[in-house]
Formats: sequence, C-alpha cells, structure tokens
Amino acid sequence: MSPIIDTNEIVFDIAGEMSAECPFTADEIENFTYGDADFIAYLEWSGAQGGYTALQNLHDFAMQKFMEKYGRDTGMRIGETLTMAISSESTKEEALAGVYLTIRTFINFRHRLVEEQGMPLYSQYQVMTSMCDTVYERHPWVFFQMQYYFNRYPSVYMMMESFNSESETEIP
Repeated sequence: MSPIIDTNEIVFDIAGEMSAECPFTADEIENFTYGDADFIAYLEWSGAQGGYTALQNLHDFAMQKFMEKYGRDTGMRIGETLTMAISSESTKEEALAGVYLTIRTFINFRHRLVEEQGMPLYSQYQVMTSMCDTVYERHPWVFFQMQYYFNRYPSVYMMMESFNSESETEIP
C-alpha cells in the first residue's frame, strides 16, 4: 500500500539535493504508506512549501466542479470525467474533479465495465494510472490533493491498485 510519490516533485530541489528543511529523510519518505500519521505530516509540510492546503471534502468539491461544467450532477460518464481530467483546457480544479470522479466511477462500476462492456480490470487500471500521470505532470496541486485524499482514505487507493492484475476473472 505504498503511495505513488514522486519525491523529486516535492522534497528534492532541481539539483537533486534533499531539501534541508524537510523534516523527513528520503528513506522515511520511501517507506510511507497511506494512512500513516507521518505521511499526513509530510504532506502538510510539503503542501506548505508549495502554498497548498488540502481540501477537506474532495467529493463535494468534485461534484460542484462537474455541475459547473456540465450543468448536472447525475448521469456522469467516464468520457466526461476523463476529459475533465486530461484536457489541456481544464483548470487545475476541473482536472482534480475529473481525476477523482473518474477513479470513483471506475471503482463503482468495475463489474459492469468488465461484464457488460468487456473492459478488463487491468485495462481500467491502465486508464486510471495514465490519466493520473498526465494530470500530475501538468498540475502538481492535483498530485498533492490526491495524495492527501488517498492518505485519508487508503481503502480507495487499495481498491484502485487491486485492478492492477492481468486476471480478467477476479473482480474485487
């Protein structure tokens, strides 16, 4: 259950040197897992370095952004949420909403996507991770918010990671 952390993004400066102010060592950071109190302290410290504060209710935030963009809060489609996430025209707030809602949709509808649409879990996982890579590179603030969210709700991250199997028959 180790987090997806790019330590170069938050802790290391451009020259690759460890930030002197960081309250954690590189080894400690490498061993963080979602749900750890030390990880939340690290996220709060690193967020402060970038001027970020964590959203306390990502679900409501994402639903509001979806409503603003599409004029409704029901009948979401993966194509809409994924577009919100990866579009170069999306604001960082829209991108965050898109990432959260896409992951939530894949998790909630994984059975239907496998059984009715023929989309194996591993393919769903690939879409989610590719989306995250794209968005995190464009918007470090989204990376921070999702790391904070996964730390608060490690079971969501564990469920997403459970898709990382080439087995098409076992559905978590």
